[in-house]
Amino acid sequence: MFRLFAEHRRWRPILAAAAFFLGSAALVATTPEPAAAAPGSRVAGAVKMSVQTGHIGPGRHITLRSSDRPFVPTREQLAAREHAMAGKNKHLAPSMGAHTNLASVTSAPGPEVRTTGTLAPNDFTYFKFSSVNSTCAGCGQSSINEPTVANDGRFVVETSNWNIAYSTNGGNTWLNLSPYGFSSGFCCDQQVVYDPERDIFLLLQLDYTSEGAASNGLALSVARGTTPTSWCTYKIAGAIGGNATSTPDFPKIALSNNNAFITWNEYPPNASFVRSGIARFPLDALASCAGFSYNFITRTTEFTFALAQAASTKNTFYWVSNWFLDGTVNGRNLRIFWWPDNSASGFVTTRAVNPYAFGNAACGTPNWCSRLDPRFESVVISPAEFRAQANSAFAGDQILEVATSAGPSSFSNGKNYVVYNYFKLNSLTYIGNDQTYSTGTNFAYPGCGVNGAGYVGCAMAYGTNAPGGLVLLQDNISPVQPWGYAIPIGGAGGASAWGDYIVTGAWNPTRGPFQAVLWNVNASTGATQPFYLVWGRGRDSNGFFRWLFH
Repeated sequence: MFRLFAEHRRWRPILAAAAFFLGSAALVATTPEPAAAAPGSRVAGAVKMSVQTGHIGPGRHITLRSSDRPFVPTREQLAAREHAMAGKNKHLAPSMGAHTNLASVTSAPGPEVRTTGTLAPNDFTYFKFSSVNSTCAGCGQSSINEPTVANDGRFVVETSNWNIAYSTNGGNTWLNLSPYGFSSGFCCDQQVVYDPERDIFLLLQLDYTSEGAASNGLALSVARGTTPTSWCTYKIAGAIGGNATSTPDFPKIALSNNNAFITWNEYPPNASFVRSGIARFPLDALASCAGFSYNFITRTTEFTFALAQAASTKNTFYWVSNWFLDGTVNGRNLRIFWWPDNSASGFVTTRAVNPYAFGNAACGTPNWCSRLDPRFESVVISPAEFRAQANSAFAGDQILEVATSAGPSSFSNGKNYVVYNYFKLNSLTYIGNDQTYSTGTNFAYPGCGVNGAGYVGCAMAYGTNAPGGLVLLQDNISPVQPWGYAIPIGGAGGASAWGDYIVTGAWNPTRGPFQAVLWNVNASTGATQPFYLVWGRGRDSNGFFRWLFH
């Protein structure tokens, strides 16, 4: 039974109009490798990576004004944004090299997603569905929305590409901040995360005005969980380990127990991609706005790192890449990296996977998948128990799960789909894969998160001509497909570009719900509307409402 709390009944028709049934998909198992010891150099095929060091001085304290009205960029800011976007459009992905295609995919796909049937099994529940009030004539919204969200109980911070909103009542109402208040060089590509151990929000932004500008780099800002208008902000010039005026494009952030990990793709001025990088910043220093030394790794053999979320095993941080520049066949392999918090060394190994279609097809008219490529991955680490109850292949270890935009394939009738690859964590033994696919519609930009109970929630874009959003649950009620799912955001208007990512995270501090921001385009006005969404099971309601009003 699908349950909807009374305060949200006003949007029930949206769900009814857009719902379909998520059918079963097969898990394709492979022959297990011998189990290895705990993560480190003892994992089969592990190679130690070279680590470098750097230093950042103390942060700068800022206080931002908020408004209950949407943020409207000035004429000068809009002009600067257009100039910056023209420059960033030169930052093209490298060649896909040797890669799989439609004909390479031979594994059984399982039943496809259907367009009729049960909305969601058991007590799949929405706890919050809120329109973020950042849309107006002249506002900074775009269908390339790139939303993220994090919370400390009723205090919620949401970002899109060109706006920041926060709520002090769990998303019932929203206040807005100027993203330009953190740095005069602000461009775009924002992400916010929350560290419950230190009660801090961390906000990562890309600074970029033009190719080779001295202000190019990253801004990392830190705020206490209950004061999202008072921040300590750090400026990181250029690309760490690279050119001081390079663009550290496509930045992302994730956390271990003791460190914040930041990744980027380096583009020197007026040049193509040269390397991907990842840096490890101490959370204690960030929480106190102090200066600190840090470690970083750069590599020229992979394009884009996808950072893992984990409910446990957070003393070792993991990340993944699927786009290789060293001749490794893309679409048949994944490269897995790990870096223990107490180690000066990181490690890497490459694992073969069942082939998936490396590359994407056009999505409808207009083509909302015009920016989609195979780099869009999401990585989570979860316990094995709830999956093993339905499939013994998962037993005995934690699971590293990688969700990737893929397609087209013969089983999806030429449509883009999402493939999930699974590994046992300590040996990195490959288990197998399954898919979310349909012969009638596209799926793209998967974003998965893991909660305190170790369950997984995912959100993604879907649609043919007018994209909307789907959310799902992988838990002890639906441990394998068909997973519990729903479609809160139906497609309304089309767009010639979408993305570039969707991020799902746990709703803090309970062990249950998940949260994400999805969006659609108004068919009449063309305006982009983001929606804040919290979902889970009915069993999560006590924890959610306790902390919502705490």
